[in-house]
Amino acid sequence: MSPRNPATQISHVASHLKPPVRSKKISPSQYALNYHSLLINDPQQKLFAAVNITRYQNGTRAPCEAERNSLLSTVAKILGVKRLQTSFRFPQSDVIDSTKTFYKEGINRAYRGKGSPDEIADVIRLAVRCERIGKGKAFSTIDQYASQFLGLDCNGLVGNYHGVSPAVSIGVWALGEPGKLLSWSEQKQLASGWKAAELATAPHVPLEPRRALSEICDGDVLITVTADNHYKHIALVEAVTIAGTDRVTWSIVEWGEGGNVNKHIKAPTTVKLEQGKNKKFGLGFISKGNFRYLFANPNTPWEPAKWGRCGSLEI
Repeated sequence: MSPRNPATQISHVASHLKPPVRSKKISPSQYALNYHSLLINDPQQKLFAAVNITRYQNGTRAPCEAERNSLLSTVAKILGVKRLQTSFRFPQSDVIDSTKTFYKEGINRAYRGKGSPDEIADVIRLAVRCERIGKGKAFSTIDQYASQFLGLDCNGLVGNYHGVSPAVSIGVWALGEPGKLLSWSEQKQLASGWKAAELATAPHVPLEPRRALSEICDGDVLITVTADNHYKHIALVEAVTIAGTDRVTWSIVEWGEGGNVNKHIKAPTTVKLEQGKNKKFGLGFISKGNFRYLFANPNTPWEPAKWGRCGSLEI
């Protein structure tokens, strides 16, 4: 696969041209916008809505887990089963389209700050079907429900954009999977958070540090490391233009806080790149007392996540 949107060297007298697009993959900002203008289209439930996902959620939260468990239990009762399979459909007699497949892992992710836009939309459709949303229900509007239970975090956005597990920790993106991971027992892998999607992601980490401005591409990854070597935050870059011998102009796309689109798609900015203290990594820049290292995007063969991860719908 050829690199995406390599940065273009710009002379001081030339105008700042955008680098050529070499892939049909949508940009990080286009993917992030899908959360802020999430379309819910369910004709059989007479459900047509646009939702703005603004919540920041890092990991599991007790109220979200309780709501997830309640919803899955209600769906199981509707379907007349004791336990839901990894994927399921509703019968033709139901108000939900019987040809639509729902994925249990996607539902889990949506309530844990890791869902794709499509997975979050599925949860909203199910919540309406289970009578959690609507006039006289626990939540009168979709927006109220979403602000309470459905959000995203930084590695959720980055993992989803690259089509891999959004649950892989920030440190793993930089350092790789734990040693001898694949030789661990399945029980140990699961106990350590390495399920099927995470195991399928392992060959794509660690990311390669960027060491030259000419290498930088759209979709490259910024990892924030604190002074005491804590891996704090992860983000994406796009619209990359080299602005000098040691400077680059780009836009940063990130989900490190709650809020509207301006909190997650930042205005273009120019930064000076330099070698950080960690010589194993490459270029980066100082930000708020931390250092943001730049890494090559993983160039995975997958499009930004809709359902499933790493090319498999049920993981």
